[in-house]
Amino acid sequence: MNSLKEFEGKRFIITGASSGIGYKISTDLARLGATVLALGRNSEKLESLKKFFPDKIEIEVLDVTDFAQLRVVVEKFVERGKVDGCVHSAGINKFTPLRAFNWTVFDKIMKINLHAGIELARLVSSKKNSN
Repeated sequence: MNSLKEFEGKRFIITGASSGIGYKISTDLARLGATVLALGRNSEKLESLKKFFPDKIEIEVLDVTDFAQLRVVVEKFVERGKVDGCVHSAGINKFTPLRAFNWTVFDKIMKINLHAGIELARLVSSKKNSN
């Protein structure tokens, strides 16, 4: 990175933005001048994030595994300008002994941690190619 101005006017979508890495990436990008669509499940935490950068952060409360809702949110953001990047930071984990392994829990983890990230990238890349 040559300059902090490189992010000025850029647009990003961040999942898992209501806490942890997603929250930090959202605030850092906004501080550097990017517009951020912050996605997460916790409306209070997303609202507090927006208060710090009201002109730079847009928020949407959603479950990233609801691909129909994710599509609507991404399309709405893309209509207002191109997306320069996305970060899939939403994720969960549940540590259990192998003898207590549960496929339903595993499938939920995979849908949030892997499938949602692939779907986000697919949606953003298909919109980039159509613009």
